Amino acid sequence: MTYQFRALAEQAQADGRITAEEILKLRRDGWGDGRIEPAEAEAIFVLNDHLAKRTNEWADFFVEAVTEYVLAGGNPRGFVSEDQADWLIARLDRDGRVDSLVELELLAELFEKAQAVPERLKAYALAQIEQAVLTGEGPTRDGGKLAPGCITPAECRLLKRYTYAFTSDAPGGVSRAEAEMLPPQGRHAGGQQCRRMA
Repeated sequence: MTYQFRALAEQAQADGRITAEEILKLRRDGWGDGRIEPAEAEAIFVLNDHLAKRTNEWADFFVEAVTEYVLAGGNPRGFVSEDQADWLIARLDRDGRVDSLVELELLAELFEKAQAVPERLKAYALAQIEQAVLTGEGPTRDGGKLAPGCITPAECRLLKRYTYAFTSDAPGGVSRAEAEMLPPQGRHAGGQQCRRMA
């Protein structure tokens, strides 16, 4: 990790915010040698944990950088190992759940780009979406609201990405396990059409 990368990450962590210009600098430093190093991946996660607001620029950088780090570390490249899955789950699950849809976006991107991911990571990702839907907690990247027991459009897009990803149980289709997780159709209190969780 370069001195500049470390300094930018530490400053943004202390401030709880990061500008578009600082994100661009992190991109240049992080990919300056063509790869994201383990210390850089850890710093990116720590920074994500401390940001008061996750902008679209930050979300794009976070998802791309961590996806690249995980996929580049596979042997062969593009295969997520058990150790990498354990590392990723530990970073995402610090407090027992994924904290934001930015982190769920990371998992969706990884599923779409990886050649293979461990079953444990697949189960973890679907469980996190289900938890977000059931509790109605957590911010969405696109500014939408989460409603307890109701799948919002943001969550529907993520579910679609997971279930149709190359690494899903039935690429291009929906497996029995995935279908059983999907609820019957319903409406939430505001009267909007949604998918109601039991």
